[in-house]
Amino acid sequence: MDDRFSIAGMFGALGRMLKAHGVGILAIAVVYVLARAVLDLALGRLPNLDDAPVAYAIAADTAGSLIRLALGSLVGGALLHLVLAQRSVSSAASAALSSFPAIYLMAAIISLPAIASTGLAAMIQAPDATLKDMAMTSLLLGLAAEVVGLAIYAFIGPAAAIAVTETRSPRQALGRALQLTKGRRWPLFWIQLGLVVFIIILHAIRAALLALMMKPIGFHPTITSTMHALTGVLSWLVLAAIYRELRRARPGETAA
Repeated sequence: MDDRFSIAGMFGALGRMLKAHGVGILAIAVVYVLARAVLDLALGRLPNLDDAPVAYAIAADTAGSLIRLALGSLVGGALLHLVLAQRSVSSAASAALSSFPAIYLMAAIISLPAIASTGLAAMIQAPDATLKDMAMTSLLLGLAAEVVGLAIYAFIGPAAAIAVTETRSPRQALGRALQLTKGRRWPLFWIQLGLVVFIIILHAIRAALLALMMKPIGFHPTITSTMHALTGVLSWLVLAAIYRELRRARPGETAA
């Protein structure tokens, strides 16, 4: 049996998931879009922090990111239970609550560099920095954080899927992920990098369309919320497909 990780096999697994669970995936996606729009609207109504102390603004921004991550983890858990554990939509939603702590922890570990880079950029900016300097600092830190996040994903990315299908212990899920990804981390890195580039392109198209309509980028927050929700759904489905392909390549291995 060919035990090599196949990117084509991963896309095949993704296609089969969409074919078998398309209706359920759509239902979860719609709920996520609505919930994300409501959450972003609520967070957007918080007091303006432009004149607040830097530490307070960083803490508020970090809290918002973690709240959004929590919502995404709940949705991700439901999707993983749906496509990997073969549950109904209602059963998957219920099961997502029980696996939420482990999935949220895995997602937080992978997202930590990106969340931290925002605060770090604000902390190291000189008081007299120009907008150009501030943008360049944020860009460089963001790129560095993205690379670190991709590297972490290549090592432990499947841990959330493992927490759904094999064990709910975060420690065991992390150990199992390291076992499954050993010798297969570069393909996972490139897959996730391609997904990130694809998402960036989608957001660039969104910004361009809004600009053509002579509206500011933040004109309709629902558009941005919808984009984030749909790309989040795609990311979780890609994770599920990666896990399926890893298990196909190493069918004889079991969790410790």
